[in-house]
Amino acid sequence: MEEPLIVITGGGRGIGAAIAKAFAQNGVCRLALVARSEDQLVATKEACEALGADAKVYPCDVGDATAVKGMAREIEDDLGAPDCLINNAGFFLGKSFLETTTEDFDTVVAANLRSCFLVSKAFASDMVRRKNGTVINICSVASRDIFPGMSAYSAAKYGMLGLSRVMREELLPHNVRVIAVMPGATLTNAWDGSELSEDDKQEKLMPADDVARAVLDAWKLPQQTVVDELWLRPITGHI
Repeated sequence: MEEPLIVITGGGRGIGAAIAKAFAQNGVCRLALVARSEDQLVATKEACEALGADAKVYPCDVGDATAVKGMAREIEDDLGAPDCLINNAGFFLGKSFLETTTEDFDTVVAANLRSCFLVSKAFASDMVRRKNGTVINICSVASRDIFPGMSAYSAAKYGMLGLSRVMREELLPHNVRVIAVMPGATLTNAWDGSELSEDDKQEKLMPADDVARAVLDAWKLPQQTVVDELWLRPITGHI
């Protein structure tokens, strides 16, 4: 039997890179890593290969419909159809509603919500045809809880959770699982330049590896069982 193929968007850094390494460390699998920065993807690829996994990189702007179609064709030509798609690509912008420009809003929605829609569309039909597969959407606690100064991000993440719920109801009859993961404040480069000290970051933010472990555990459940939604946050609460 061929090794399972895991496609991860936003796989060059942060939570995406941690998820890739968790899958690589878990055992035999093949990884297709997708993001805009090829340099970051290559770094993740090398780390995964050192852990024993086969990994390939596919630089792509996942908010661009034409680019996504090309990327999906390339992955399927190279590696076949994915067993698991992890939509992790995203972009955070901390601006109030009144400060957020139309361009800001479109950029954040494209990176988070539109990318999830486009990439899922590119791969889900084949999962339905095979009656097997898992889609994991990395949303956010901002999909439910209110954080002033995050208007565009909150709108995109609320949308991702809504999209995930509709996808789940439509795809479950075809034996395709859809899992929405909502991490709270996680220690990634998104916090670079914040007012938190390095000690505060270590104390108050979740390690990306913890989020990755939860994603892996949800995927590893037998195909007949699905974790619909998984909410994670630091034990100290919201930042």
